[in-house]
Amino acid sequence: MMAMLLLTGVLSGIWPSASPLHAQINDQTSSATIDQLASNLTQANSELPIKQQLKAEILVPIFYNNGTNVEAEKYRILFEELVNQFGAVSSEDNNVINGYWINPQDNKAYADKNKVYWILVPDTEENRQYFISLQNKLESLFKQESILIYFTPVLNLLPE
Repeated sequence: MMAMLLLTGVLSGIWPSASPLHAQINDQTSSATIDQLASNLTQANSELPIKQQLKAEILVPIFYNNGTNVEAEKYRILFEELVNQFGAVSSEDNNVINGYWINPQDNKAYADKNKVYWILVPDTEENRQYFISLQNKLESLFKQESILIYFTPVLNLLPE
């Protein structure tokens, strides 16, 4: 219990760590902060291979805008597309993500219930372009005005 309290205090900045390696978050951008964290990690242990990646999260609807269920086949198509492209995919089938948004083009409001697929990919221009193309394809497949795909930077510590 004491170790957890101490670790929480060090990680939150309440107590300084004994290590001279640390990252400060002041006016730096997220990217600069991530670069600094990666640098700190590689300085701390040059044996660790660290790859900067993106976690892509794709929200797809459970219901069409008219309230009818989206066919299960469409989820299988998306799942297989991602596995074929990247060799992996994760999904949260039992969690429902509730969303609400207003289309800025026509001010129409949409209430959505979504499921999410996520995948870790190398941060490359080729992958970013792939997701732009995928977004257009999914908007057509799921009959949506817009499909949300967003990225979170990730430092992957897994071996090569």
